[in-house]
Amino acid sequence: MKGKLFLFAILSMLILALTACGNEESNESEESLEPIEVEVSTDPSKEELMPNEDFTIGATVTHKDEPVNDADEVRFEFWQEGQADDEHEMIDGTLLEDGMYTIDRNVEEAGTYYVIAHVTAREMHNMPKETLQIGNIANDKVADASHEGHSESEQDIMAHIMVDDEVEVNKEISLVGHLQQDEAPFTDAEVQFEVWQKGEEKHAFIDATEGKDGEYTAAHSFEESGEYIVKFHYKKDDLHDYAEKTITAQ
Repeated sequence: MKGKLFLFAILSMLILALTACGNEESNESEESLEPIEVEVSTDPSKEELMPNEDFTIGATVTHKDEPVNDADEVRFEFWQEGQADDEHEMIDGTLLEDGMYTIDRNVEEAGTYYVIAHVTAREMHNMPKETLQIGNIANDKVADASHEGHSESEQDIMAHIMVDDEVEVNKEISLVGHLQQDEAPFTDAEVQFEVWQKGEEKHAFIDATEGKDGEYTAAHSFEESGEYIVKFHYKKDDLHDYAEKTITAQ
């Protein structure tokens, strides 16, 4: 009888230990799913920005309310309304303090400008977009979203292609596209990359897979030098849209 009681006690302790371990792993999993937060700001404030005056654009990155000082990548995409995709500037941010990454800018012309902070950290991606009205603008209408490089759909889904402007011929690269809705990853979409050389009729269609939430990738190599169009198709339920980008293989 004593032996049975001892065995029962041991089994009870094992069950309690396994349950505690499972709860701990579950809590850790839930915590890891919390998205990174990215807040874009300017110094001076957006209302005070003027042409021919230096200003700073900052992206404050946090995870679970703690500053992220070891982000894998923070890049700012900056352009003036009406500029083509190949005229957009991509500038690496510099860590200032407490999760804030910054760049310094100065523009000569008053107008509407846009900035997207592309942030990769904790195996997640976030890319908030801000509109900057710099100086006195006679016509401050915001232009329609372009499909060039990135796009915003009627459902406020932001799509962005992460491929270098110049790639090597016959070298396999990853075509990467990010989808985001309300600053959260847009998951479980059907995604294809369409690739073709300018002036050629042959188009390649490559199915993409989702690795990290909202990040879709496919492998591809460019067999000849020249200019190529990369189109990022995404589809889910009644939504079907795309973004596209021009790159050069050499």
